[in-house]
Amino acid sequence: MWQRAILFSLSWLWLVATARAELIDFDDLPSPPGDVAPIPDDYRGLIWTNWQYFDSQSGSVVVAGTGWEHGAVSTPHVGSNVSAGAVVLSVSTGTFNLNRMYITSTCLTGLNVRVQGEGVSASYDETVVVDTTAPTLFEFGFKAIDTLTVSSSGGVDAGVCVFVDQNFFAIDDMTIDEPIACPESGVLDSFALYRGKNNTSLGPKFTKFGPVTLTDAVLVGGKNYNVRAAKGIALPTELEASIGEPNVVLREYLIKNSEAASSFTKRKDVLVNVQTCDDAVVTLVKPVSVWIPTAMDEVKAVAAPDPNQHGVDAFTCYKAVAQRRFTNGDPAPKFPKKVQMDAEDEFQDRRYDLKKISKVCLATSISNIGTPIAIQDPNAALLCYKAKLSKKQIAQQGCGPAIPAGPEVSLDQERHVKRAALFTSNVFGDARVGTIKESEICVPATVELP
Repeated sequence: MWQRAILFSLSWLWLVATARAELIDFDDLPSPPGDVAPIPDDYRGLIWTNWQYFDSQSGSVVVAGTGWEHGAVSTPHVGSNVSAGAVVLSVSTGTFNLNRMYITSTCLTGLNVRVQGEGVSASYDETVVVDTTAPTLFEFGFKAIDTLTVSSSGGVDAGVCVFVDQNFFAIDDMTIDEPIACPESGVLDSFALYRGKNNTSLGPKFTKFGPVTLTDAVLVGGKNYNVRAAKGIALPTELEASIGEPNVVLREYLIKNSEAASSFTKRKDVLVNVQTCDDAVVTLVKPVSVWIPTAMDEVKAVAAPDPNQHGVDAFTCYKAVAQRRFTNGDPAPKFPKKVQMDAEDEFQDRRYDLKKISKVCLATSISNIGTPIAIQDPNAALLCYKAKLSKKQIAQQGCGPAIPAGPEVSLDQERHVKRAALFTSNVFGDARVGTIKESEICVPATVELP
């Protein structure tokens, strides 16, 4: 018997690196005096509220024959609830994923156990039914939560406990993705990239130039590239929290290696983490563009943004291809189908289908230009997805469609209203830019290089 109520707010604004699965079996806790002891508040770097653990092998009258004995998947310890009340597992910063855990009723047959996960981006609520005779494994798949609550109700006395309050349960071999803190609000916005080009009838024609030297976490020591075309424009996008840097956009310029004898070597097994979705494992094929902090206005000329007055980095963007496997043969997470998100920027408020990973962008410094650009946040990174306007609205749970799937509701969304000649200015010069259509959605990410 499963009951599931899923609420999900489509906001991918803040990243969380949840790369490493951690098994919590309570067996590394010291042997309790007698049968039971409280779980320390900071056990495994998490916050445990109203938790205790039992020695499942004690053989005492309290434990023998109950779910505290039968619920042990790994011995000797099992987690449980104090005074048959609800337990809470939380983090002080960041989020974590709950993958799975074994649950056993301690005293009652047909005990209802309610498992709730809460986070900025998602809310999960599942109820499962368990008995006293053996542990049951449940796959939860709660993504990007900061608080997990487990409570119980119902059930029929199995005649195995000596307690009056019998709504106890045992938990063992809980698997989570270990928490890593999210960046502070305002550090890096998400962006919607629009295809575009210079309007040369109203502004200057772009002239190729270079080489410029790009230095980032991959191009250590710097590498020279020619800037060969001015293309799209990326607007900061409001997902759930407000936009941190509303006055700075990013202009896309295509680049090409100017050192013919020194081609780029593909970087494989690059781990990219974003909130709500599993980690992505990608190959960085080659640098394809640089994104430059830019001032933009629809009606009047603007001056290039002062780097001392904003916190937006320039980025080297790499063509990225999702891997099905690591190079050692281990399976890599697969990007699910029917992923959607809502995004609002200065141009439009739309719902998008995210099709596939397209780019990884890393904060970069740029030299050999009139006004060099320094890196402000060396950890700043973006993961970009090919995006199309949704024709149907699909209810979402974490990263992908809700389970069970709800009805797909038809959407009639207005196409992008093209801008003919935006005023833009940055360290590469002034331009009048026309937009064509939305192309990609880019969200803050953590990138781990092998």
